[in-house]
Amino acid sequence: MTARHFRAHQRFQVDLSVRAMAPGRTTSVEGTMVDLGLGGGACVLDHPLRLGEDVVLAVGDGSGIEVRASVAWVAWGEATAARIGFRFAEEDVPLVLGLLDRVVPRDDVGT
Repeated sequence: MTARHFRAHQRFQVDLSVRAMAPGRTTSVEGTMVDLGLGGGACVLDHPLRLGEDVVLAVGDGSGIEVRASVAWVAWGEATAARIGFRFAEEDVPLVLGLLDRVVPRDDVGT
């Protein structure tokens, strides 16, 4: 029997700088995006965020990509880092698709 994948969209391993900005917070949270797909991504951040919190993610160095997302899950990583899963806003899927086109080799799609 084949195990069924639980995600609607394939995820790709990436290594992109990310800054999470949440309304009502005076500072942003810095970290690294470690996987990315059309529906969401996972980041390792310096500080945790709250489950369900809405954020804007500035992804990549100087790329100007800002994607709206909400915190889907929170887990603790090594030392003081937090691993955070994000669900992207449906309206921003074209932005995510453009980012995927730039950072994921075509050979990796479908594997």
